[in-house]
Amino acid sequence: MMETESAMNRVNRNRQKILPERNVTMKFFHLSDLHIGLKLMNRDLREDQEYILSKIVEAAGREEPDAVVIAGDIYDKAVPSAEAVEVFDRFLEELTETVPNAVIMMISGNHDSAPRVNCFRNVLSRQKVYMIGQPPRTKAEYIEKVVLHDTYGNVNFYLLPFVKPSMVKQVVGVDENGNNLSYNETLHRLIRREEIDENDRNVLVSHQFYLPVGKKADEIERMESEICTVGNIDEISADVLEIFDYAALGHIHKPMKAAAKGVAEEVMAKLGLKNVVYTAEKNNPTFHPGRCAKVTVNGELIGYVGQLHPEAAANFGVNTEVYCATLSMEVMFNNADGDVKYTALPKFPSTYRDLSLVCNEDVPSGDIVAVIEKTAKHLEAVRLFDMYKGEQVPAGMKSLSYKLILRKKDATLTDDEADAVVAKVLKALENIGVTLR
Repeated sequence: MMETESAMNRVNRNRQKILPERNVTMKFFHLSDLHIGLKLMNRDLREDQEYILSKIVEAAGREEPDAVVIAGDIYDKAVPSAEAVEVFDRFLEELTETVPNAVIMMISGNHDSAPRVNCFRNVLSRQKVYMIGQPPRTKAEYIEKVVLHDTYGNVNFYLLPFVKPSMVKQVVGVDENGNNLSYNETLHRLIRREEIDENDRNVLVSHQFYLPVGKKADEIERMESEICTVGNIDEISADVLEIFDYAALGHIHKPMKAAAKGVAEEVMAKLGLKNVVYTAEKNNPTFHPGRCAKVTVNGELIGYVGQLHPEAAANFGVNTEVYCATLSMEVMFNNADGDVKYTALPKFPSTYRDLSLVCNEDVPSGDIVAVIEKTAKHLEAVRLFDMYKGEQVPAGMKSLSYKLILRKKDATLTDDEADAVVAKVLKALENIGVTLR
């Protein structure tokens, strides 16, 4: 059975039952950023895109999902070419023929034209195709909600197209000076007014620049193909997603994790813990032997963080990666520092250097970071942003890429000074078998 509730008029609470209730767990495909019609250096990618879309249809035929979700940027341009529309039309036709019982849900992204995607919205919804281009724009309107059912009850899909504060100011309001709210405050208010029932399973479909909790915008590697705002004013804290069981996101063109370690780091940072150390742990049976870290503070054990052992996950019927942490609240509170310290804003700009390194696959990233932090003068932060194992590096080796953010307190750091810092770091890393890729 499937129920729908029109976002454009929640006053009308007549529900439309479409699918019989399934006696299995809900399964759905999550796609985003198709960018149909994209050209690469004036090369038409239509053939490539048609091939990928055909593979998606084939996968749908094998897996028989209950729903297919497209989280924005269906097209590459607000006014797509006739050829691009033809490609997408054929994809939808083949998809609905292959999985006729599946519900198709999609939202507009920042590359799409919201009014065009929204066209025929009410008509298409009767065919189990939800093309949601416009967010709620009046106080009587709410985020489009599609309700599916399985053995365990409701699965609520909230379909929120790409939002700018100016688009929804009649809904969320403005600040005390009459100006539009920030992107972050806008999204928090939009979602808060939905009064989401946490007893159900809830899925958000959204297309925004979400930041992992505890991260800053300049710490996130973004693709050149993404449209970025000046000053990253479009950033939204991912804490707004906590109420959802799954966030089907678009917009970011590469993987971005808000993993267990990042959450643990945020908790400990809020408590003011100093001298927290992560070391590889291979003998804890609860965790994956190659993806677990022991956490200590001032030499005292806090706990462990990492990927749940696949066998443990399988015992609960979970066949995907699960990340978790077991931490001692007593140890953390005993080592907490509640004193808040303030520092002046920097007077001089920072610069950065990216280092792609090669080392034995057994070398922990923490050892490399420790050498960098000890050696690099003027280091403000060091971030691991990529890890690679494959044909491009020798067997038994891995490639790790780090961003070093450098800043002097009393002057602007010159390129020569930054290069000298990097040279010293690379020489120190050679002592632990790490070299420049």
